[in-house]
Amino acid sequence: MADEPDNEQLANFLVVYAGTIPQFEGLHLSPVVLEMQLRNPIFRESALRHHRKFQEDMRQLSSKMEKGELQCDHIRGNGKRCPNHNEPGSFYCGLHLEDV
Repeated sequence: MADEPDNEQLANFLVVYAGTIPQFEGLHLSPVVLEMQLRNPIFRESALRHHRKFQEDMRQLSSKMEKGELQCDHIRGNGKRCPNHNEPGSFYCGLHLEDV
């Protein structure tokens, strides 16, 4: 695909993305080593699947944010999130837009 990352970009993505996966906690990944591994077509395809899933998740999140279909991101003093829906185009409801 034309919009797929090159191996250097994909290696950098994997270093950051791995931090969101509990199984990789404490693992220190090197972009240089990963970039070499990405020369293997099987490893590259596996990495691209993670990248595509991340992109799709971000598209869905962005779409929901634009439509006002998310829970407000404001954290109340008691540690709980505000129960209101976000204002379209923001991650906050109308009461907490000033938190941005």
